[in-house]
Amino acid sequence: MINVSDRLTAKTVENILTDAKEVYYEQGSSNPHEENTVASALNNLDGKIGILASGVKTAISTNPTTIYKSSATTVTITARMENDGGNAFTLGIYSGSSSTPIVTGTSTPLTASTVVNTSDNSTVYTVKGTVKGMELTPQTATLSARNPIYVGIGASASAIATSTYRFSPTTSAYREYSVTATTAGSFFLLVPTDITNPTTFVSGGAPVAMTTTSETIGGISYKVNKTDATYAVGTTLKITAS
Repeated sequence: MINVSDRLTAKTVENILTDAKEVYYEQGSSNPHEENTVASALNNLDGKIGILASGVKTAISTNPTTIYKSSATTVTITARMENDGGNAFTLGIYSGSSSTPIVTGTSTPLTASTVVNTSDNSTVYTVKGTVKGMELTPQTATLSARNPIYVGIGASASAIATSTYRFSPTTSAYREYSVTATTAGSFFLLVPTDITNPTTFVSGGAPVAMTTTSETIGGISYKVNKTDATYAVGTTLKITAS
């Protein structure tokens, strides 16, 4: 059985049902004109059901999926029409709750590049599509934004909070970190408060003694995780945070 709820909007389902009712009420007619109307309605209904059965749907994605907060970044949004069966269609990409599309088109993929500079944790983009007048269920993609994580070995948290030690944009601090000391000092993992701070640190299967404090660096609140041990220049350290 075809599940229409994840492919078509309520308005489109209502239109299909209207077509079906039109066929039902006109089936018994013997008037040639009305018979043509029945045939037309049947063809229209059959076409819509055929498109639905083909699995037609829209999809949307962003590249990248995560950016730094308050840092202008070019983001590419890509929308697709899938399994359209060669039927004419339209696509539109929307940002947030805006009713005005960023871009519209009649081919797939449909792309839009936009510069995003936000202090919000997320921005939602929506693709809306129609095939032969049928409105498909809108699909969304979420662009995440977070303050940067910093990780490295050095003398202080402020010495690590530079572009040299800045981790790529991410929504999670849970991972393995591999660093090589270019200056002697402790291992630091600086996690902004918009990302969950790890509580367990392991290296080579053994727990790592770590002290966690709170600091404001560059106007941003951080959890500063610092090893009790210090490391010499050239030391490579792998620590898994979870």
